[in-house]
Amino acid sequence: MKRYSALAGLLLLAATACDNNNPTDNPRITEVTFSAESYQPGEEIVMSIAAKGSDVPLSTVNVKAILDGIYLVDESDVRTPGTASVAEYRVKVPLLAQMDDTRMQFLLELESVNGTKSSSEASVNIRKPSFPRLYLILSDGSLAVMEPTEEDPSRFCTEVELPRNAVVRVTNRIDQSGFNWYWSVTDNAVKLGEDTTPIPVQNVSAGLHTVTFDVYSFGLEAQLSI
Repeated sequence: MKRYSALAGLLLLAATACDNNNPTDNPRITEVTFSAESYQPGEEIVMSIAAKGSDVPLSTVNVKAILDGIYLVDESDVRTPGTASVAEYRVKVPLLAQMDDTRMQFLLELESVNGTKSSSEASVNIRKPSFPRLYLILSDGSLAVMEPTEEDPSRFCTEVELPRNAVVRVTNRIDQSGFNWYWSVTDNAVKLGEDTTPIPVQNVSAGLHTVTFDVYSFGLEAQLSI
């Protein structure tokens, strides 16, 4: 994910067209709405962008989605045909380590077919991640359900038999179609992604262990049960 510096977003700024010699070429974004008041990681943001021109047809709106004022999540061009158009833009909220409540900011640049541009901004609330349960994937492919702890709902634990120096993976869906945590050899740390490299537990003894995973820090621990 690229890093992208941006000013703190306002809910919506009035569109201002660039100066040009044709006063009837005036593309502007008139309204931005979202499918929900807030979203959490893994959910899809659906944003509707209402745009108008004058005599000159519209072309596209360039959308930059920026999380937490830093991370460029996506940049896309959405078609806005005609002199009045409602474009739909979709983006899935990513999950980051040490992620608290934050905002997703959208930088919008509308362009007419003549190249005249106007800019707007919008933003929406993003809630910190919350999962009902996680799944620990063992080296033999079996799954152990991890439940959130009462003390800290960002920490999930389970009791499971582990061999010495076990390796595991963590996912939030049984079919592994959601968030998957793996071991990055390059970064020497737990990461999110499609890689299937297992996470080393580094337990010195075989036996029944309490395994804990923290979705805030991406930290995994295992303690031998007594």
